Amino acid sequence: MIEIAEVGPEIAQSIVSYFEDEDNRRQIKRLLECGIQIEAPSKPT
Repeated sequence: MIEIAEVGPEIAQSIVSYFEDEDNRRQIKRLLECGIQIEAPSKPT
């Protein structure tokens, strides 16, 4: 993940920590079950 230009080691660790938290994963699962659709942002033109 840190090989992505805008993501350094601190941001990468923050993202990993977020998804390691069971409550965060549970919340994402609930949102998906409610029909929330996650899309990648469109690239600038």
